[in-house]
Amino acid sequence: MRPESLESGAEAIPVPERASERSQEMVERMRQREEQDREQLALVRTSIGTPPVSGVTGHFREDLYGDFAREQRTDGKIVLEGEAASAAGKAAEGFRRGAKYMTNTIIGEKIAAEYDIRTRNFSTQTSIAELPDGRKVFMVYDHRGSWLHRGLDGLMKRLNGLRMRKVSRKEWKAQFESKSTIPVIENEDPDTVLMPFQPNVNAHDVFAKNAEIENFGENGWAKNVDLEGKIGMAESIVDEMKRIHGTGTAWGELILPNVIFTDEKKPIVCDPEVRFDKDVPLNEAKARDLKDLCLSVAAALEHAHGESDYGRTAKAILGRYNDPVVLGELKKLASKKRGVLGTIFFGYEQARTGTKSKKQYDEILKAIREYEVPEAV
Repeated sequence: MRPESLESGAEAIPVPERASERSQEMVERMRQREEQDREQLALVRTSIGTPPVSGVTGHFREDLYGDFAREQRTDGKIVLEGEAASAAGKAAEGFRRGAKYMTNTIIGEKIAAEYDIRTRNFSTQTSIAELPDGRKVFMVYDHRGSWLHRGLDGLMKRLNGLRMRKVSRKEWKAQFESKSTIPVIENEDPDTVLMPFQPNVNAHDVFAKNAEIENFGENGWAKNVDLEGKIGMAESIVDEMKRIHGTGTAWGELILPNVIFTDEKKPIVCDPEVRFDKDVPLNEAKARDLKDLCLSVAAALEHAHGESDYGRTAKAILGRYNDPVVLGELKKLASKKRGVLGTIFFGYEQARTGTKSKKQYDEILKAIREYEVPEAV
């Protein structure tokens, strides 16, 4: 999305000594446009608290390089050398050899974590490896059995009118690395992504199940988050969503299981393998992200706290987002009637969003419709 020349600090276009006056004017306009693009890029980085770093593509968050911040980078990717590179490569190879195909696709595998995680993944498999120097790497493997889940999941999304899908295995790694906000570690395997690991907790575990989970590892704070605290955390997810939207990107399937919180309680939106259909306008795609988050959060809060005031949840999330244009698109989505196929296959949408029934799902949509959108200034 950002031209390579802007990221690498490419030199300005030279003016030929004997260029015509028209050519000189054209080159000057190109220079001015490049300078404007550089200034806009710097403003975006400043607005998200990420300093302009030479060679870093804008979608990687600088605060997530963690223990790997001092490693060499190529286009923002971390480049390991020596013993660390060898150890990471061997760990990834061993992980791929031990992958479980069918169980992952049918009943899912728990996401790799350092606590009693309850959230499962059905397409990729994950693991955590420790390097000889004590640093940890999070490994994601798109195993060869994932095509089955992708096909079924894509069909269910289509039948429920969701207008998005998980990309194919052929596209998976490029999609992941180009969209992830967590920096990736360079590796040659086409089906494996490596990233710095830092202790975290899955948002769905915190919002819906923190009373049930006894061991949150290093993130013991998650055990005691109350209703008010969770609403504040939901607002922080909205802030991160809006930052991502501000780069001209909508996420796709932005539900609580696809969000994690660091030990500093910073939200990270994960699972970048979903892509909206090409004919979905950007503002509609952003609205679909908001809709998913509202449904997921409202359902989780009722599960954990009996919070059935969906209007309160909608107000917290939508008021925090506060973009009249996108909120207008959201109201249109919330007003659409469920079709015959959507009714027949609603079980998928219910499971995806974590809602307990059609009644609850529809009441959350009603709360969205009733939210008073502020007038655009």
